[in-house]
Amino acid sequence: MSALVFQKSAGMEKSHRFADFTADNSTYTSSNKREIILKVEVPAGSGEYIDMESVKLFGDDNAADSLTGVYNDWSASSAYKSLTVRSMKQTEIANQLVDYNGYCRMKGEFMSSDDNNSSYLKVLEGAKNDTLAANNNSIQRAHQFQSNIFTFPGYYPAFAHGGLEVRLTMEDASKRMALSAGTAAYTLDNLKINCRLVKLKDEVHNQVVAKLATPEGLIIDFKSAEGTNQTVVAATGVKTYKFGKASQRLTAVHSFVVRDSIRDGTADHWEMSAVGISNYRFKIGSEYITQNPVEVTTTSDTQYKLAEHLTHQLRASGQEGLPAHMYGDSALTVAAFRTDRFLMSGQLQKSKSQAVISSADVAEQDIDLIVNFGSSPGAGTVYLYKEEDRRIQILPGQQVMMVN
Repeated sequence: MSALVFQKSAGMEKSHRFADFTADNSTYTSSNKREIILKVEVPAGSGEYIDMESVKLFGDDNAADSLTGVYNDWSASSAYKSLTVRSMKQTEIANQLVDYNGYCRMKGEFMSSDDNNSSYLKVLEGAKNDTLAANNNSIQRAHQFQSNIFTFPGYYPAFAHGGLEVRLTMEDASKRMALSAGTAAYTLDNLKINCRLVKLKDEVHNQVVAKLATPEGLIIDFKSAEGTNQTVVAATGVKTYKFGKASQRLTAVHSFVVRDSIRDGTADHWEMSAVGISNYRFKIGSEYITQNPVEVTTTSDTQYKLAEHLTHQLRASGQEGLPAHMYGDSALTVAAFRTDRFLMSGQLQKSKSQAVISSADVAEQDIDLIVNFGSSPGAGTVYLYKEEDRRIQILPGQQVMMVN
C-alpha cells in the first residue's frame, strides 16, 4: 500500500482560514470531572484539510479566589488526565492515551531545549509555578497536543470523514495544585480548538479525491503513545513493572517515578524521582533493549549515553534538546545530576537486524521495566509510556480504521 504524502510545501495551498471549535459545555468543574468533548467539524463537501501543526487548545483555567499556593508546573496540560481522538463516525484514530498530562510533562521538560522555561513551553503551557492568590486565580492558557493524529506534520484530509472528535478527561484537583490553604478545586471555561483549515490547489486535491475512491483508500502515518501506571512500594530489591504488549510499530519506551511524599506536599507534583534507583533495564519478551543494566549514579554517565538514542526523535519533532536534558542536566556534567528530574528511556530500531533488538523481533511480546532499588524509593507511582509509529486507513464512505 503506497501512501500519499501530505507534507507542507510552498505552492500547495489554494486558500486558508482560521476556525474555532468550541467544547460541548462552557464550563467544566473538577468536582464532577465531566468528559470534555470538542468536535472539529469539517464537512465532506468542503474539501478542507487541517494544518495539524496549527492546532491549539485554548481556555480559561480558574480556581477559587480563596485558594493560596501554586499550580502544578506546565499547568495547561496538567488538567487533562487522558486524550482520545475519534473520527465523526466514532472510530478511534489511535488508542486512548492515559496519563496524558504526565506524558506532556515528560515531552515538555525532558525532550526540548527549553532549559529556562522561558520560550515555547512557557508561552503555551503557562509560567512555571503560577501563584494562586486572592483575586488572581483566573489564567488564560493554550496547549499544543503532543500525541495521536496531532503529531502528523502536514495537511490532514479531515473532509474525507467529516472531521475529528477530541475527548479529554479532567485530572483530580489535588494533583494539579500545591496549596497552603483551602480545598483544591478548579474549573475550565470557554474551551475551544483553534486551527487553520486549508484548501489545496486543484491538481493536488484531485489526486487525494481519486485515491479516496479506491479500495485501499488513503494511508496516514503519525506518531502516537499509550500510557499506564503502577504502584511503587517503599522497599528495596528488584521490581518488574508491566507496560503491556509490544507491536511491530513500537519505537521507544519511557518511564518515571513520582513519590507520594512529593505529590502530597507543596512541591512540584510531577517531580520525577531517581531516589533509590541503582539501575534499570527494559525487557521485551526474552530480549533486553540494552546489553547491560543502565547504572544510575551521580558518578556515572551511562544514563546520558543511553539518551543519545533519542536524539533523532527530538530532531523529527523540531525540539533538538540536549540528550542529557532528559536527565535534568543541560550541560552534560555528571556533577549536576538531578535526582528530581529523572527519566528512564529505551529506543528500538525500526528494521530487523541481528545486531540489535528491533520492533520487528518483539511484536506481541510483553514489555517490562526492571528496576533495582538499592534503597527504598518511598511509596509512589511509576508511569510507563510506549511510543509507536501509527497508521490509519481512510476508506470510501468516510470510514477510518487503524492498521496494525
